[in-house]
Amino acid sequence: MSIGICADVRLNKIERSLTMHVVPTVTATCGTDIANNITYFVSPLFPALSRDAAVCSVKIQKVDPSVSQLRLDFIHFNLGQPNRRTGVCDSDVFIMSGPATEQLKLCGQNSGQHVYYDVENVKDPVSIVMNLTDNNLFRMWEIKITQIEFSERAPAGCRQYYQGNSGIIQTMNFAVNGRHLADQDYTICMRQEEGMCSIAYEPCDENSFKIGPPVLSGENGVSMLKLRCRYFVLVTKMNGAPTQMLGQEMVQWETAETVMTRL
Repeated sequence: MSIGICADVRLNKIERSLTMHVVPTVTATCGTDIANNITYFVSPLFPALSRDAAVCSVKIQKVDPSVSQLRLDFIHFNLGQPNRRTGVCDSDVFIMSGPATEQLKLCGQNSGQHVYYDVENVKDPVSIVMNLTDNNLFRMWEIKITQIEFSERAPAGCRQYYQGNSGIIQTMNFAVNGRHLADQDYTICMRQEEGMCSIAYEPCDENSFKIGPPVLSGENGVSMLKLRCRYFVLVTKMNGAPTQMLGQEMVQWETAETVMTRL
């Protein structure tokens, strides 16, 4: 009898523990107010393509004051391309903004990409707006929105944060016919893995790294950066902060297939 009671108590504790760690997921589309740990924001006809011009928006409310960041995983992200000359997203544009945070604008093909958005000092909702102005374009998106507590956040200032000993990083809208997006000033960070102290970067192929000439004063247009490269974390233990891939370092990669970066 007592053995059976002990077993029941143990099973009940396990069940309660598992229940507490189950994260509910919700699917939302245009006009929805989001207040969940994980939400999938999808286009109106998903998984079918949408074609109509429209403004599709959602508002994201933090589920708890301890939430410090939002992570957006672009499972599917297919919008119109930016302007060919200026790089501005003037036909389709994804806009993410909050009352005390910077505005994020994207368009084009960004499936597989991710971004972090800081909301540590934000109390009011953060909005995502899909402004679609062209009736002749096909669109589809599925965006996983995860609310992240401070203890699990990416380092401050990192728009993208990669983990693991190897991987691929690339610019937004990197595609066969993708165009460089204007005003993309952000930092990509790599987590320092245990026992590692440096990183090697190399282009994925001969066409995966390009930098255009700067735009001169008084001229119209956009300076082009197109990047897709592999990174490898090299062994040797050393303490340090996450490596940040900044624009100045990118320039070096144009003349060298592999660059060693010290932490």
